[in-house]
Amino acid sequence: MKGVNRGSIRCNKCGIAMKEGKCPQCGKINCHINIYWQGKTHKFYKDTRGIELSQLSAAHMLSEINREMADTSRPFYIDKWKNAACKQRVIEKAVDLWIADCKEQVARGEMSLSVPILYRSMAKTHFLNDQYGIGKKMINEVGVFEIKQFSKALPSDLKISSRRAIMNNLHVFFTWCYKEGLISSIPAFPTVKGNNSRPRVALTTGDQYMALEKLPEYIRDVYEFEFNTGIRPGETCALKIRDIDFLNKTATIRATFTMGKFRDSDKEGHKQPIPLSERAIEIARLRAAGRFPEDWLFLNNQGTHYSVETLRDTWSKHSGTPITHYEATRHSFCTQIVEVADKKVAKALMRHVSDSSTDRYIHARTEYLREHLEKRGDVVELKRRKEIK
Repeated sequence: MKGVNRGSIRCNKCGIAMKEGKCPQCGKINCHINIYWQGKTHKFYKDTRGIELSQLSAAHMLSEINREMADTSRPFYIDKWKNAACKQRVIEKAVDLWIADCKEQVARGEMSLSVPILYRSMAKTHFLNDQYGIGKKMINEVGVFEIKQFSKALPSDLKISSRRAIMNNLHVFFTWCYKEGLISSIPAFPTVKGNNSRPRVALTTGDQYMALEKLPEYIRDVYEFEFNTGIRPGETCALKIRDIDFLNKTATIRATFTMGKFRDSDKEGHKQPIPLSERAIEIARLRAAGRFPEDWLFLNNQGTHYSVETLRDTWSKHSGTPITHYEATRHSFCTQIVEVADKKVAKALMRHVSDSSTDRYIHARTEYLREHLEKRGDVVELKRRKEIK
């Protein structure tokens, strides 16, 4: 198809071809595009803004249609150029389509339930903001300049990490628009530099068990199980007795709770066994005794599963530490494993897909670094001793 120009510009009244600003026969300036595609003639009378075509705007639109047809890297949809479909190119309309597509991915098990909720919240608060948002603009009219202006207009009291997240999610939106054929290219995005967020902290096993003693006794073993496995709070709540293989001392993470809703897979979409420590298997045995395989492993005082919010709030209220529940369990577990093994082992136990995911969970403790610093001194001293001999 490359090099072939499809379609023609014709006068609305006479129907003859127009190559200049007005019809050579009747002198009228209103025109339309005629284009034959897949066995059917399509006519366009308005541009993407809903404005009637002139010969100049029609020529530009026809050029864009031909360019998209020639792009073999993506499918071409002629309907997206029709007047009703052009409304999709307004950013606020495109955002609705984006979120709807994300929800379909959730239904297929391809995306976490929390993702479209996060996207919708961020879009409503920032992308479509009446003061500085870009919701009223046409998606194909937003370029590098508009993106930079939006970035500069974000509230000054936002953390740098929040600004970075907003711009990253906006980039995800533009990438989706490109894949859907709503734009011909993705504009360059400015880099948000710096970091003023609170650094993550990992606890030692000693710190964990000191905090554990301050928690209500009936719930201590839930947190201790998380200390020993590093599984996510939502996965802890979703564990059933059948998920524990007591013979082989493993647990299969089959499900999780996300935003209060049960999801039949873990965050990464896996259903794979993980090894359990002796203490973790002991906790599971005590909890499972005399009960059925389909029962929740960890039951609260009401006889049902715990919620992520209950675990978070109980830890915050009683642990006596400012460290969050997630840092005290999953982040600390990853750091502790790296300190006794290596990142490859930690990645496997954390069930991460990429090394970069594991890196975000590793927080080197000052005490651990000092131990290695002292070891360096031992090496230097040993070398001196050899020289003396």
